[in-house]
Amino acid sequence: FRREAGAAGKDTHGLYRIHLFDKVEQVILSRNDKEESKRFHADITKNAEDVLQKLGLPYRVVNVCTGDLGMGQVQKFDIETWMPSRKSYGETHSASRFYEFQSRRLKIRYRDGAKKMHFCHTLNNTVIASPRILIPILELYQNQDGTVTIDNTAWNNLTIMQIGEFGNGTLNVTNGGVVTLAGETWLREWDLFVGYANSGNAGSGTLNI
Repeated sequence: FRREAGAAGKDTHGLYRIHLFDKVEQVILSRNDKEESKRFHADITKNAEDVLQKLGLPYRVVNVCTGDLGMGQVQKFDIETWMPSRKSYGETHSASRFYEFQSRRLKIRYRDGAKKMHFCHTLNNTVIASPRILIPILELYQNQDGTVTIDNTAWNNLTIMQIGEFGNGTLNVTNGGVVTLAGETWLREWDLFVGYANSGNAGSGTLNI
C-alpha cells in the first residue's frame, strides 16, 4: 500500500495516484564498485526507456536534483510520460542507485576473491507499472469514436485484463490491435478501470464486465 506524505487529497480522482497498484520492478545487487554500479544504473534506465519506445509513447528523463532525492539515494532518474489530460508529463518510472545504504541496513554482504567482506551495492527501477501507464496509452491512442488503436508491435506485448467493475460494457480486443469499448458508461473519462499483464501474442476475444 502506498502512502503519500504531505499529499493528502492530491490527484485522488482517476488512475494517477492510487494506494494499491502492480508493477514489474528491476532490482540489482552488485559488487561494491561505483563504476559498475553506474553502468547498471544506465542499463536499467534504458530498459524502461525501451518499453516506452516500443509502446510509442513520448517521454523525458529527469535527473533528479539532490534536494529531491529520497533517503539513501545517490542518484535517481525519473522517466515522465506525456499525459494529455494533465497537460504535462507525469512520472511513470523511477530508477535509483543507493550504493551501500540498503545493503548495510539489510546486512547483504559478499566475500571477494581475497576473502574480504563487502556490502553490496543496490539499485532498483520500475520497468512498467499499472494502472498509471494506462493513462498515456488510452489518451494518446484513443480515436474520435472512443476506440483505442495501438500499434501491432506494441500490442503483441500487452493484453488487457479486468481489475475492477464499473457499470456495464464490453471490451473487445482484436489481433489488429484495436480495443473497442462498447457501452456509454465506458466513454466517460476514467470510468474504465483496467490493468495490463504481460503475454505472448494478443489474441482476439471479448471480455464482458
